[in-house]
Amino acid sequence: MAYPQPKICFGTLHDTPRLGAIGARAQFPTMLAEFYSPHRHRFPADFAASATRRMRARMLSRKTTTLMAVADGGEVMGYVQYARPPPESVAHGTLEGWMWAAWDWVVAHLWKDRSLAGKEVLQAFYEASERDEANYWGRDEYKNHLHVQSVMVDPGFQRRGVGKALMREVLKVAEAEGVPVGLEAGPQGALLYHAMGFRLLGPFSILIPGEEYTDGAGVMVWEPERRKGD
Repeated sequence: MAYPQPKICFGTLHDTPRLGAIGARAQFPTMLAEFYSPHRHRFPADFAASATRRMRARMLSRKTTTLMAVADGGEVMGYVQYARPPPESVAHGTLEGWMWAAWDWVVAHLWKDRSLAGKEVLQAFYEASERDEANYWGRDEYKNHLHVQSVMVDPGFQRRGVGKALMREVLKVAEAEGVPVGLEAGPQGALLYHAMGFRLLGPFSILIPGEEYTDGAGVMVWEPERRKGD
């Protein structure tokens, strides 16, 4: 069945509640969420609040772009966030941006996310992410690239081409700038990205229990027809 193409527009800080809720709903049933947030069924509000803070932290970076897919009726169907590395943790130079950054820092430190796994699991996950960052994106040929940080589609709009529509916009920007696009893909997302021309750079340095890594999942890259400077 063919679905209407969504309208793609820029996301702003005012869209954070809607986008955070979409991210939480999209991540909740995944094996990745089970790995790093195994207590989310007991503490769903904590899980959702952390998803919103992570999304907003990326949005507050000057190097991050947030795009939303919007249905004809105005409902947000999903979003993508991509950045130009190295990532920044500095908020936009506005009072509102600095206030949100400060608020999220206070909340994260005073009210712990009770849905999370233990410190050892989280530390292993963070260390593996840092290794992958250095091993793949530290290479000279990929230091200048667009990095897709998050692609989230509301479960009610999945399998309608929303993720593909969002990614097409990212690839248009990369093609115009002559730079590669990098991302990390689980088994489900890898199928879409392979179909859009991404190739596997290599596997993750840590594997999530319960997921089958047989479909080219891992660290992936898309190359433009012409690189900048060619």
